[in-house]
Amino acid sequence: MNDGKQISKVNVVGALSIAALMFSSYVGPGFAAGTQTVAYYLKAGSAGVIWGPLLVGILTFVWCWLTFEFNRIYKPKDYREQSDMIYKNPAVRQVLGIFKDIFSMVQIFLVAAGMISGAAIILEQTFGIPNMVGTLLFGVFMIGFTLKGANLVMKLGNTLTILIIAIIIFIFFISIGICWPAADQFIESGSTAADYGLTTGYAWVIVFSSIILFTCGANAAVPSCLVTIRSKKDTFLAALGTAVLCGGGTMLCTILFAAGMPHITKESIPMLYLLHDIVHSADWTRYLYV
Repeated sequence: MNDGKQISKVNVVGALSIAALMFSSYVGPGFAAGTQTVAYYLKAGSAGVIWGPLLVGILTFVWCWLTFEFNRIYKPKDYREQSDMIYKNPAVRQVLGIFKDIFSMVQIFLVAAGMISGAAIILEQTFGIPNMVGTLLFGVFMIGFTLKGANLVMKLGNTLTILIIAIIIFIFFISIGICWPAADQFIESGSTAADYGLTTGYAWVIVFSSIILFTCGANAAVPSCLVTIRSKKDTFLAALGTAVLCGGGTMLCTILFAAGMPHITKESIPMLYLLHDIVHSADWTRYLYV
């Protein structure tokens, strides 16, 4: 009986670690700065505040459930082997395999560039550090950590995920009382994508395309699923955790950012604008965010 409970506990931790991995892959530079959230959801108008993250979260759950269950049953060791298992035609397998390799490499460079650029802007706006100096400092910092190996990066990612969730919740609770009247007014205003120069259809294509961001950790999750996902319940929990963390975290931010619409769409770091110009938070709060 005790052995069964221990196995169940380990599986829960393993499934949630997959969700943490997916979430930590999602909360990159665009999410941290707030630019990604504003661009993908709030430019769809009032409906983008609640319905946008909710619907994308539901789609993310379905996608993750199918993908993690595939990983559990067929046990691919990496994303390339996973791709080869899905596509049986040799020609299709070769073409899509090469495409996925190239896409993954480009994704790494884009994310790294975004992280360094976002960090440099935040350091400049907060501490007055010149952009080029901030770029070099954070670039060296990031390279130093990655050279220490994947294990350190995974441990750091899991730790930072907990801290990021805590800070998002903290910022939400200190800000919601101030932001809610304006956010509620924006939600009730019935504004549409046309108010921001977009058609409704195109705006919602952008909203739903953000599922790519919610699931950008899928390649990294393949080898992790191999050792952590052991049952259908684990699959369900990992998929649900991913959807709740990504969708819920995004919704907290869309609600807060709605209070700054439409001016916040022109800000390079919407989160700093929220804390400094809307909430007027203490300096230590902004330093905590940085």
